[in-house]
Amino acid sequence: GMFVIVLVIISILFGFRLSIVPIGDFATRFISPKHEQIIGESTLSQLDLFVFKNSELDLNVKQRIEDVFIDLKALHTTKSDSIKLVFRSAPAIGPNAFALPGNIIVLLDEMVEFADDDDLIAAVLAHELAHVTNRHAMRYITRSALLTVGAALIFGADDSVIEEFASVGSGLILAKYSREFELEADQQGAKDMRQLGLNPQKISKLFDMIEAECDGTCDGGGYFASHPSFADRRSNLSSSD
Repeated sequence: GMFVIVLVIISILFGFRLSIVPIGDFATRFISPKHEQIIGESTLSQLDLFVFKNSELDLNVKQRIEDVFIDLKALHTTKSDSIKLVFRSAPAIGPNAFALPGNIIVLLDEMVEFADDDDLIAAVLAHELAHVTNRHAMRYITRSALLTVGAALIFGADDSVIEEFASVGSGLILAKYSREFELEADQQGAKDMRQLGLNPQKISKLFDMIEAECDGTCDGGGYFASHPSFADRRSNLSSSD
């Protein structure tokens, strides 16, 4: 009897995990652009308050990047008007770019300085644009919220310990889906680069630069990693040619 009960519980948990993606993505469809924009702008406000600083990029550099960004956006006519690029600085984070809910892309000065290559920045923007057009950030948030609510229902508790456990657990379980988002963004970004007559493999140079910078210790990958390994991403890009 105990074995049957344990088996039923495991089956329920496994079934719930499998249902996270379809149910979460279905629920995302009902989140209006207006509410998604509120979430994105609120997130950006919090980052501006605690993490980001004003960009110090030269105006000519910003204009060059904006021009490329406009060309990339033109490839996605259904959302192009609402997608915006914002420049920020964050020395504590280092070279990076982010796609937030609500069609917001953040490009850090540190990434522009690290890449020091307009085509490479175009590849980074194409990747982040793919996250935006596929609503990856919002879908990830919805899946995470679904997992947290599900954990609370299954365990029948709502105290801070369970909430913290659910938060950590959602990050680990959803890491696989985050990796899938990254690979999807790499492929779409490469496609967009190709359409603009740019090298679709350009972002691979960024992988090389990051590996060289950290002496090969930040390749990513692993079961609980949020990003695929650089080897997987290179292979994925090659398969999209």
